[in-house]
Amino acid sequence: MIKYKKRRKEKWIVEEPIRFVLQDFILQGIEHSGKYLSIKNGVLRIEPGYAWDGASSIMPDIPSVMEASLIHDAGYQLMREGVLPQKARKAIDQIFYQVSKDKGMNRFLAWIAYRAVRAGAKKAGQPNTLRSP
Repeated sequence: MIKYKKRRKEKWIVEEPIRFVLQDFILQGIEHSGKYLSIKNGVLRIEPGYAWDGASSIMPDIPSVMEASLIHDAGYQLMREGVLPQKARKAIDQIFYQVSKDKGMNRFLAWIAYRAVRAGAKKAGQPNTLRSP
């Protein structure tokens, strides 16, 4: 269970630390320490104050998708920042699917949401660093 609150600008803000074990081999061995997101020993830690936009596309912000969308958004942010490799995208999308099911989402609805992120989220994980001349 996660504790979070609604905000105007960011949409959702984490209220309590979240720990999630990254079981995919692509995500193992990566270490990163940031203000809101860190990875160490295969554990993703999301700190209070981290903001995310909840579910995207066709999925409403229902309880069974909130933790999955949080982990998914954190993973994609880490890909954009170059902490996670681009090849981690499928693993992060699969985590979204599994967590949605684990939190009580109907298997078919979780599959539809998974297919939606597979089809439409690729650009969201690509590096977004801009440089000026």
